[in-house]
Amino acid sequence: MDELTDKDLARGYWFITHRERIRYSIISVIGIFLLGVIVYAGWQFMDWLASRTAEEESLRLLVSSSVDVEEYRQRNTPLPLELGKVMAVPAALGKYDFIVQVKNPNLKWAARQADYSFNIAGQSFNGRSFVLPLEDKFFLKLGVNLDKLPAGSTITINNINWQRIRDFKNFTTPDFAVSGEKIEQVGGETDPAKAGTRLTFTLTNQSPYSFWQVPVTAVLTNNSHVTAVSQQVLTSLDSSQAISMEFYWPEQTFLVNRLVVKPEVNILDPQAIKPLR
Repeated sequence: MDELTDKDLARGYWFITHRERIRYSIISVIGIFLLGVIVYAGWQFMDWLASRTAEEESLRLLVSSSVDVEEYRQRNTPLPLELGKVMAVPAALGKYDFIVQVKNPNLKWAARQADYSFNIAGQSFNGRSFVLPLEDKFFLKLGVNLDKLPAGSTITINNINWQRIRDFKNFTTPDFAVSGEKIEQVGGETDPAKAGTRLTFTLTNQSPYSFWQVPVTAVLTNNSHVTAVSQQVLTSLDSSQAISMEFYWPEQTFLVNRLVVKPEVNILDPQAIKPLR
């Protein structure tokens, strides 16, 4: 066994006399370390809590202010069809034709089906049509039997089946040309009171597609007042086909300074377009 030196005895004596201080120092260091850990953990927790609160507030503001559901709904809801004044036009003895101009102000909405009613002299006359995006057309009720010209006739839209159109260029767009228009008075050689009016023109389908069921509306006006209206339905109109058409109003003559010929094809209906050969 090795003998203890004076240095060993001195170190042992110093350790015995300073033992409490050494223990206190170790406890203090450990306490300071643990306190630092606690403070750091608390700081991290408070930072996380503040970040979470800020995130929840941001989400709340985003939902409440940035996403305006009502504004979004209004921007993505079609505007109503614009209706003109209903006009009554004498057609024959005891008969009247009714016409109203209709416009769709929407670029990305089509009225795939529109049910309407003419309200005439206490009676309702129903009809159904379509209105393509930005289309300007006519709703008609022809040959209504009445004793006299009614006053205050109106039209109501009962139901519209809207269809969202993302890109109207993807649809088949008809291209019709009207040429050789001629309006003339015919008959009445022996009795001028029985003279009638005849309209003739050539309708050409310039589009590359052929169509079934093409209504053609002819409207004659004088100083913005409708003097005559009629409609024929072509059962078929092929691509590049030209058809001679004739409209006749017996025992009626009138001044005309403007003619509107409006062929219509519901390109939203696949059955209206003939398959390509």
